[in-house]
Amino acid sequence: MVELDYLPGEMWHGKVDYVYPELDPKTRTLKVRLRFDNAAETLRPNMFARVTIQVDGFGEVVHVPREALIRGGSVNRVVLALGEGRFRAQPVQVGIESGDRVAIRKGISAGDLVVVSAQFLIDSESNIGSALTRMQGTADEVSDKPDGNNPMEEPMDHSQHQMRTD
Repeated sequence: MVELDYLPGEMWHGKVDYVYPELDPKTRTLKVRLRFDNAAETLRPNMFARVTIQVDGFGEVVHVPREALIRGGSVNRVVLALGEGRFRAQPVQVGIESGDRVAIRKGISAGDLVVVSAQFLIDSESNIGSALTRMQGTADEVSDKPDGNNPMEEPMDHSQHQMRTD
């Protein structure tokens, strides 16, 4: 569907004819060629227009807010709330992104409680593994002290904290 500012209220419905294979690295966008019935030649090449492209549905999709996704070099993750103040880092396979939502193709199911904020606690990719391990409560395998003593004898308990899930 196309709308033009100089013709408010008028819309043209057409089809995607071709998707150009080159991705613009600065804007991360693709060009498409659209075909419309334009017998009155109202639409001209290179005009500025608002275009909405509707696609066939993908069926039921599990999706999370974009800020819930922790992007890593080779693995993307979300943090699941397990209840009683416990959390687990869950590797996920990301699908399409639209607006502020990200489709998750593998890794979580509908109904899983995903933490959507507070990932700022993990401030760099270099410590993401150990930080996520600590949240899982398996930090007894991780030692930050040279003598082998573990600084985290107990899993992190956040049961007294309020948690927001969206």
